[in-house]
Amino acid sequence: MKKYITVAALLAAGSVFANAVEISPLTDSQTGTWVHANNNAIDGNGVLSGDPNWQVDCSTYTLATSLTISVDEILNFSFDATNNGTGNSCLTLALIGSSNAIVVGHGTYDKPGDELQVAVTDNTGAQGYVFANTNAKDDVQLTAGATLSSAMPTGGAISTISGQIKWDGDSWSLTTTSTAVDSSLNYDLGITSLEVSKLVVTIEGGHGPDDASDEWKTPTMSNLKISVIPEPSTFGLLAGLGALALVASRRRRR
Repeated sequence: MKKYITVAALLAAGSVFANAVEISPLTDSQTGTWVHANNNAIDGNGVLSGDPNWQVDCSTYTLATSLTISVDEILNFSFDATNNGTGNSCLTLALIGSSNAIVVGHGTYDKPGDELQVAVTDNTGAQGYVFANTNAKDDVQLTAGATLSSAMPTGGAISTISGQIKWDGDSWSLTTTSTAVDSSLNYDLGITSLEVSKLVVTIEGGHGPDDASDEWKTPTMSNLKISVIPEPSTFGLLAGLGALALVASRRRRR
């Protein structure tokens, strides 16, 4: 549920901030409900990972209250992720509303092992979301609209993926960054409304017993967070109103 800051709250707090919802780590204690498909599991450290096998595992988190983002707000998200150490893996996060799903993640079966990809689809009811050339099973297979190279390195290294979705005057646009690379991915989503009612995490991967370690490997995701904040101009307006109210209050006390 979104939190709105009033002038009185600004005066009391002395600063301007807003946090709509935070889901961190991935646990059932957060507001909403996780439903796990296949054999997906969330461990005690909030790490989402598949069983040790080559497979597609999916989890859907339905928010108790849908987030509807206005054009003067920004939707932020972030998560920590690894691929499976070999590059042959898929890990995606889908932000799903009533009319579209925004999908961000890593899908590299027969593709370069370090790409971060993004796509938009109007299929909002899939069990999971993967990218083209991934070894998909019962999931929607998407063609990436944009990619960011070296963003999710092979070798099992952890990357923190951060995204910001904001109104650009005509539609919603996404900027995505990774701690593994200095550049960023900028993509016009081509949608004019932004709502999030569900999160879907899809994990696929494995490198079988023919691997030297004789172990299956799957990607992991942890520390997933989403929040909605006012645009910086809105922050400035609220801060200005708070300052004016404070000045007026002091003058009345003189």
